[in-house]
Amino acid sequence: MLSIIKAWVDRRIIGVLGEEPPAPPFIVTANHTSYFDHVVLAWWLLCRGLPYPKFLSKSELFNSPLSAWFNRRGGGIPVKRGGADTDAFDAARAVLEADGVLVMYAEGTRSRDGWMRAPRRGVASLAAETRVPVVPVGLFGVNGVLPVGSRWPRRRRRIAMHVAAPVPPPESGRAAGQEFILRAFGRIAGCTGQWPAFIAPEFMPTPEAPRRPSRAAAAHILVERAFCSPGEEARRSFRRVLAITSGVRCDYARLERGRAAGQMVQYTRNPIAQIAWALRSKRLIWRSVRRLPGLSLAWHVWASLMESLPVWIGGDTEAARMGHRVAVSIEQSHRNVFHTARSFRDVGRTDEAARWLELFLRLDPTNANRMRLQQGRRLWDELRGGDTPVETEP
Repeated sequence: MLSIIKAWVDRRIIGVLGEEPPAPPFIVTANHTSYFDHVVLAWWLLCRGLPYPKFLSKSELFNSPLSAWFNRRGGGIPVKRGGADTDAFDAARAVLEADGVLVMYAEGTRSRDGWMRAPRRGVASLAAETRVPVVPVGLFGVNGVLPVGSRWPRRRRRIAMHVAAPVPPPESGRAAGQEFILRAFGRIAGCTGQWPAFIAPEFMPTPEAPRRPSRAAAAHILVERAFCSPGEEARRSFRRVLAITSGVRCDYARLERGRAAGQMVQYTRNPIAQIAWALRSKRLIWRSVRRLPGLSLAWHVWASLMESLPVWIGGDTEAARMGHRVAVSIEQSHRNVFHTARSFRDVGRTDEAARWLELFLRLDPTNANRMRLQQGRRLWDELRGGDTPVETEP
C-alpha cells in the first residue's frame, strides 16, 4: 500500500524546497487544507529515510469501525476537540519518547479556502513537555487533489512543499508557548507566502541572489530588457538569447532559453512553428524548475507558461496559481505577489485576489518597478474601488 501511495505522489510532486528534516524525534506542523496532507507528509518523511509518522486526527474519524480501522492503520491518534484530551496527549508523548515523528496541525481543522486560521497552543505545549523541535512545513496544491467534501482524489493535480528550519522547543509558561507558536506559525506563513493578520511578519524568506555563469547572466539581462522593449527590438533580443545560450549546459541558461522560446510564439505566424516553440519552452522551463526548486524566478516563469498554454498542450491554471504561490514563498517581491493576485482575479476569485493585493500594497515600494506598482494599484482599484486596505490588529 505504501509503495502505491509513494508512486502516486511521485507523479504529482513538483518540488520540495527548503531545509532537510532533523533526526527524530521531532514534531511536524503544517497548514491543513485537506486529508491528503497526511499522505504528502508521510511521503516526504519516508523518502528521507525517516520512520512513518503518527498523526493527531479528530475523534469523529474513528466513529465507524471501517473508518477507525483505516485511520489507525494510517497512523492516526484520535483527539477530542474542544478541550484538553489527556489520552491523546499521552499517546503523542509516547510516540516522541520512542524517537518517532508526530504530525500536528496547529490550526486544529482544515481550511476550506486555503488561508491559514489562528493557531492553537497544543503544539507548543507538547514541544515544551517533550523538549523536541518543531519543523514547520508549507504545502501547496494539496487542497486541489482532495478538496474539503470530496471522497476521491482528483487527477492531474500538482503538489509542492516548502520546509522551514526547525524551531527549538519553548520554555514552560503560557507567554513562552504563545510566542513559540506564533513564531512557528509565522514560518509556515512564510513558506506558503501568506501573512495572516494575527501574525507579525518576523519570518521573512531572504533567498540568496543566484550566481549565474556569464552567458546565463547576459541572457537574463537581455530577456528582462526585451520585456520592456517594442516588438521588433524585443524579437531581436529573444533571438540573441537563443543564440548565446545554445549549447550551454547550465540550468540558469536553460531557464532563460525557455523564456525566450516561449516569447517567440507571438512572433511566429505558422501554427506548427508556434506549437513547436511552446513545447520547447515547456520542456526547458520544466527541467529548470525541477533542477532549481529554490529559484523564485523559475517558479514564476513556469506558472506564467501554464497560464498562457492551452489545455491540450499542457496548460493548467490551477497549477499556475500554485506556482505563483511557491514563488511568493521563496521571494516576497512585488512581481510574484502581483501575478498571484492576478491569477486569482482571472478565475473570478476576487476575495482571494484582494487578499494578495493587500500584501502587495504592504511591501516596501523603494526597490519595486514603477510600472508594477501602477499595475497593482489599478488592479486594487478594480477590485475594491480604491479603498486603502486597513491593517488588522493581532
